[in-house]
Amino acid sequence: MGVFYLFTLVRGAARLGDTHINWVNLLLQSEVTRTGLTILLPTCDPDDLDPNFFNGWLTVIQGPIVTAAADDNDNQRAFLLRVVLTYRAFAMHHPDLNISKYMVFTTMFVIGALALNVDEDAAMTIAEIDQWMADNIPLISTQSRLHADA
Repeated sequence: MGVFYLFTLVRGAARLGDTHINWVNLLLQSEVTRTGLTILLPTCDPDDLDPNFFNGWLTVIQGPIVTAAADDNDNQRAFLLRVVLTYRAFAMHHPDLNISKYMVFTTMFVIGALALNVDEDAAMTIAEIDQWMADNIPLISTQSRLHADA
């Protein structure tokens, strides 16, 4: 099983309130091969999100790099898919989603990135985000896209 890390390159300044965090880095790295994949998670206004950006990530996540980075763990691939499909649903203005949910979703990643050290396992934060998605994101918004790509 790979290890998830959350970090931002502007951590120090952001902790002091000196900057807005434009994105959070979500890294999945193999404990065996050290193969890794970093996904940039935007925190911009959802109107500025481009669904095509997330389409590209869907292809990558379903490919061999994630198999290697996750040490062939399907649960980690599934989490990445849910994250990207959730972003894509926000980008496409899914009717069951609103700005409040988007703010909570992105803020969870930002808080995690600020709370954790760069080399600290983000498993607990990832589990909380995953549970929030399960409780708050309509399954249809993520499943419909996943089946379309199959």
